Amino acid sequence: MQTAPVYTNTVRIGYARVSGRTQDHQMQLDALAVASCREVIVETASTRGARPRLHATLAALKPGDTLVIYKPDRIARSMKELLVLLEDELHARQVNLEILTGICAGFHRPSGQTIADKMLFMVAAMAAEMERDIIQERTLDGLAAAAAQGR
Repeated sequence: MQTAPVYTNTVRIGYARVSGRTQDHQMQLDALAVASCREVIVETASTRGARPRLHATLAALKPGDTLVIYKPDRIARSMKELLVLLEDELHARQVNLEILTGICAGFHRPSGQTIADKMLFMVAAMAAEMERDIIQERTLDGLAAAAAQGR
């Protein structure tokens, strides 16, 4: 039986994305404030989906660290974006995810043994693989079309 690696000096970083609109974000911020996070990063929604503070936060997390969010729509605008983030950013770097509310609430480990952990990260891996295959297929189709036109 394979045992999970033990990480020492791990940290919990909260991430909140708030829009510039007049929505009430206090529940999100309150929940993160009591979630034992070393710090909470707050990002104001920007145009074109750029989230520099999220990307900087993800880059700073080490294996065994935990990203804490209020709910999944705070880090992704679509299920596809969430699944790619889970696979490419969290799973690949062995970063845990804690979701504080909603249908996926709980603590999720990329190498976890619970069915919730396995399902969340396996679906993410499958979606990311499918996306890579689609991109490769489109690239090959584009190259074939260009070759057919003499380019």
